[in-house]
Order: sequence, then C-alpha cells, then structure tokens
Amino acid sequence: PPFTATIFPDVTARTAQVWTLELATLVKHVANLSTYAAKSDCPLIKLARFGEQRTAAGSLRHDGNVVEVSGVEGDHDAGTLALPDAVARCAQAGIAAVFYTTPSHTPERPRWRVLAPFSRPHPPAERRRFAAWLNGVLGGALAPESFRLSQAFYIGRVAGVPYDWAQSDGAPLDTLPGLAAAAIDPDTVQTGPTRVPERARAGRAQDADPVLAGLRSRGLVQ
Repeated sequence: PPFTATIFPDVTARTAQVWTLELATLVKHVANLSTYAAKSDCPLIKLARFGEQRTAAGSLRHDGNVVEVSGVEGDHDAGTLALPDAVARCAQAGIAAVFYTTPSHTPERPRWRVLAPFSRPHPPAERRRFAAWLNGVLGGALAPESFRLSQAFYIGRVAGVPYDWAQSDGAPLDTLPGLAAAAIDPDTVQTGPTRVPERARAGRAQDADPVLAGLRSRGLVQ
C-alpha cells in the first residue's frame, strides 16, 4: 500500500518534502540515489508525516511535531551484521524492506540502513514497538537512535565511495504480529542486581529468532 515519506534537504529541517509512494517506487529511488560531494550534503529520510510546529531554531523535525508514522528506519553502525545476512533475516521473517549502505560501510565493518514501511499510518507512540519487532529479527543489531521518534537518516551516495543496496520481499512490518515474541527494545533490558546475564539473553534471543526457527524446522541447525 502507498505510504508517506518526508524528505529533509539538510539537518536543519527548516523545509520538507512529503512523498506518497509505494514500495516499488522506494526501491527504484534507493537503487538510483543521487551522488553528493559529502555525507552532510545528502538529504534525510523519515517514514512519517510532520506538522507545522517548529523548534526555536525553526526545525520541523522534532518529536512533538510527528503527526503519524508510516514505517521504521533502522541504522546498523556497529559493523557486526553483514548486509546480505540482514536481508536474509528479513526475508525469512517475511518483512518487505529496503536496505542501503552508508558512506562509512566496508565489507569488514558493514554499516547500513533499513526502511520498513507499514500497511497504514500509525500514531507516533506505536513506532517503538514496531522498531523492536524489526530489531528482534535482526538480532538486536539496530543502533539506539533507530528507536528515536523523529530521528531521520541520510540517504544518498557520496562521490568516490562504494555503494550497495538490497531489498527483502514480504509484507508490511505492522502486519506481522508474530514478530512481537522476539522483539528487542534496548530500553526494556533489565539492569542492576536483577540483570539477566548476557549469555542467557543471547540464548533467549536465539530461541525466539524467526530465522533460526525456520532453519531448525528444516533440520539445518540444532
């Protein structure tokens, strides 16, 4: 279904373009991004609709100005999950999404972003749980800023820097409630004396991982 994307020409976000597009159009756009001299020259994308309230600096991009959300943007900056593996995880989970590498990406330290549209607009407060669904499928690989309501991400090629993109076929993220069982929200991880040991948490995540579950059902892993 068509969804809304807001494009900010720069980080000041004093102006914005609102696009209504389908996934195929987004894929075409990501595959043919314009080239810029530097990362800071690239526009930013947000799968949401904003109002007209501005900050003192004149920015439209802030939490209080988000009217509705139309998808989740995720950022992987840790360099621990290769792009093909991330695509395979989302495909196995049945999520329709588009991926693209960032200017700092290398094969040894993969860095990429993912855009996962919804089937319909949702209230801003709903975004976080869907971000946790996507993060669970990706094994907790999304950076904390992926959970910030009004966070937007650069989208564009940088001159002289290799670029790659990919897509996973499936359904809109918000139509897959089964993903909730393996959701990973960094703000809900227990800390202090009652903290769950890292090894135990990792075991639980693996047990709930939909990709591993699919492989186990075919007898490919134990």
